[in-house]
Amino acid sequence: MINKLKFPTIVGALLLFSQMNAQVLDDSFPVLTPLDISQMRFAIEGQNKTIYYSGSIDFYNDTKVPGIVRLQENGQLDPSFSLDYLSDASIGHIAFKSNGNIVLHGFNNQKASYELIELTANGSYINSILTPLPNSVRDMIVLPNDEIILTDDHKLVKYDLDLQIDDTFIVETDGTVNSLNNDDESIIIGGNFNDINDHDYPGIGIIDFNGNINTDFKPSASENLGISQILIDDNSQLYLKADYSSKRIIRMNMLGEIDEQFQIDFTGYSLNGNIQLLGDGIVIKVNNYTPEEGSKYFLWKINDNGTRDENFSFELQSWDAHILTTQNLDVYVSGGMKDGNVLGITKISNNTIDSSFESSTLAYGHFNMINVGDERALLQSQFRSVNGFANDGLLLIDTSGQIIESFRPELPTRLLRAGIFENDIIYMASPESIILYNDLGEQLKEFEFPDDFVPNSIEQVELFKNDGIIILANDQLFVYDNLGNIDEHFEELTFEGISRLNVNSDNEIILGSYSGSVTLNKEELSSIVKINSNGSIVENFNSQIDLDGPVRRIASLESGNIAIVGGYTTLNESPISSIFILNKDGDLIKDISDSYEFSQIINFRNEFYYTPNYETVNNESNGAIIDYNLNGFNNLSTIGAISASKLNQNCLFVVGSFYTGEGFTAFSEVKKLKFTDYFPVIKSFSINEIDEDKPFDVTLDLFEIEDFDSEIEDIKIDVLDGTHYQFSGTYVIPENNFNGELVLRIKVSDESDHSQTAQFKINVTPVNDAPTALSSLTEFAGTQGELIEMTLADFSAEDVDNTYPDDFTLKILAGTHYETLASGIQTSIDFSGNLTVPVAVNDGEFNSDTLQLTIPIALIAATPDLHSIQLFPNPATDYINFKNSPGDLSIIIRDLNGKELLKETPRNNDHCLDIRNLPNGTYLLELNSSKNQYQQKIIIKH
Repeated sequence: MINKLKFPTIVGALLLFSQMNAQVLDDSFPVLTPLDISQMRFAIEGQNKTIYYSGSIDFYNDTKVPGIVRLQENGQLDPSFSLDYLSDASIGHIAFKSNGNIVLHGFNNQKASYELIELTANGSYINSILTPLPNSVRDMIVLPNDEIILTDDHKLVKYDLDLQIDDTFIVETDGTVNSLNNDDESIIIGGNFNDINDHDYPGIGIIDFNGNINTDFKPSASENLGISQILIDDNSQLYLKADYSSKRIIRMNMLGEIDEQFQIDFTGYSLNGNIQLLGDGIVIKVNNYTPEEGSKYFLWKINDNGTRDENFSFELQSWDAHILTTQNLDVYVSGGMKDGNVLGITKISNNTIDSSFESSTLAYGHFNMINVGDERALLQSQFRSVNGFANDGLLLIDTSGQIIESFRPELPTRLLRAGIFENDIIYMASPESIILYNDLGEQLKEFEFPDDFVPNSIEQVELFKNDGIIILANDQLFVYDNLGNIDEHFEELTFEGISRLNVNSDNEIILGSYSGSVTLNKEELSSIVKINSNGSIVENFNSQIDLDGPVRRIASLESGNIAIVGGYTTLNESPISSIFILNKDGDLIKDISDSYEFSQIINFRNEFYYTPNYETVNNESNGAIIDYNLNGFNNLSTIGAISASKLNQNCLFVVGSFYTGEGFTAFSEVKKLKFTDYFPVIKSFSINEIDEDKPFDVTLDLFEIEDFDSEIEDIKIDVLDGTHYQFSGTYVIPENNFNGELVLRIKVSDESDHSQTAQFKINVTPVNDAPTALSSLTEFAGTQGELIEMTLADFSAEDVDNTYPDDFTLKILAGTHYETLASGIQTSIDFSGNLTVPVAVNDGEFNSDTLQLTIPIALIAATPDLHSIQLFPNPATDYINFKNSPGDLSIIIRDLNGKELLKETPRNNDHCLDIRNLPNGTYLLELNSSKNQYQQKIIIKH
């Protein structure tokens, strides 16, 4: 039916842009708030066994917090600690003055500036100063005299007790300063540099509190060690995380002498993240990588001699785990730990996870990608829950924004890619296979990679003809049929050097090159190639565009036009691309310059919609339809992705960052735009099954069509080309004798616009057809009174539904001059010449057309000895009488299958045959003499 619903009033929706069309924000679309595990920037032990954590902490145990927390020993928030001054901040560093006051440095979102802040031990505000320091503040320490030292890229800055800069303190390097630490007399400086205040130091040096060089410190290293962290143990030994050293962790004394005996075996592992002192050793985080499982992260304890403590090993959830150790030898790990607090901080005491420490740290997450199918959309990226619904970075919603909570499939160990097809089938890609799911999370099908192939990455997965798929992995193309096998047309074809692909409405594949040209079986082709669904090159496609970079995006319209994002130049050190619009033959129609290299581009409302930058969405004909400077999107920060339903071309989904009004923080959201110039939408089609060979007419009453600005008489139906059917107007004629799945392609249009092509699967149920083309394989011939045998093997027939001769029966029809038997015919004793016998075969339901057999019957010599016999009666009751029998006569009675039932030899010319033991029925009576044989049917009826 046509849904004639009044276009809903959208309260508060604002007109964004209008030339031919208008767009309004759909305020009925809910706010979806993603939350992720917090990324910790700093952790430190406080007084009374409390610990401080700072970073991207928005919620701790469901309580809103301002980016910094003080925790009690059991993991609960310390109620005596309150930050009235900060409601929204991103704190990077924490330190303490000798009187217990807290010093913070970070970004105050309300003031949009970096700030150095002093608070009381309970969080009350004392003093602050805005600092012109960007992210170059990599570390901060408080000296024993309560002066504060900050790094500022290549130098150090000292703040006095009143938070004023001490201009007399001058410490500069020729590189960057990454880490600071101090004892009671000195400051140890680490970083990527070769000198401090014009003194040679290989990434590590010592100064006093006034900035004077400690000349007694002479590191025994000739090159920059790239120090990113410094620890000092109770024996005044330095543990240095050295990014440029093959040892990775160096132990050095206060004279600069390296302990060569301290060696950690990292074979198969990489050092990852911060290190911490623990007792007489250190705690470190390492990771190893395999293509099958990706990266796995572990927490190790390293003993004083550099060996690994085998009793201390834990597997972590993520790469950004932050480690803190305390004086009583507890270890705190953020970022999630397997067998620990998956979404928060885990406490380890005595080599065992402390289950009583309850912690959940969450931050606002991100939607980096949205893919819309027909009526479902898949959101993905960095989040662990959305609106309270826990998940692992994949969220399925309907197009009204409601979460599909039934979609909770088990994710593969290593998820390389996920997406949704136009039929709302979701795929997940792992190094082993591509698995398809429905929106209930039920597995539908699996496409396995060849045994000798392990993908490092999967760039694309697209639907292909008849429910197969195309996979782009490691710059190579893999094409599968709907049974999960490599498509037979592509078995001998090897395409390589591919960065992007697109499948158009004709199942042609457009390939874009990664580095200049696509190769087929090692032969170089052009940078843009179009191939047919059977793997052959489309010869009349000849793209002449010259790309100096990889193809990043491809989209295509039903008209055949193709959009390519690719080629780039450099502007302000950023890659700038062009969008090239080609016709179906590859000729350049126009180009759109000055777009970002990864500009999104989609087929929407019968043209291309794209994001030339991170601030606008444009359409091909009218320019910007969304701009953060326009009303309605004046809180837009950046656009991350756009997508639209393959079914409904009246709403566009935008993923971006939007300012919330809480300071200057921008949060990731999904917005839905509705278009007031409504394109018709085919919602459903009522025919889903027909009988074989049954034509049907496609009429409006068979559809549910949604079109808010048209009348029913304005809707027109267009049946499109497809397989297994022909059509005349709207009259569809299925392929003769076809049964199985028929995919009907249809569009509808109103006075100005047409719908997307809808594809409806119709099950064509088989209808039994009669056998045809019956013919004889045997030249039958016989003589008078002879049994001529006939079986199915003597004939051939065709049947589209059945296999001849399985389950067929032979039908010998009645005629003159012969008797029909189960095994053939019995010719009459008194007929010779051409005998006409009609036969047919039956497939269990229908007979074939009748075949008229012509059988020559030869005349046999006169046999008076048998012809003179008189037998009666026929039908008989108890006896059959014989007269004038020859002396060598034998009498046999057989059933119609030829089985002998009774045999006698008469003793004289007249004989009476007793048949009382034979049941009623029809039998063959056979008379034999030395000269001849004769058969006829008899009927016994007691």
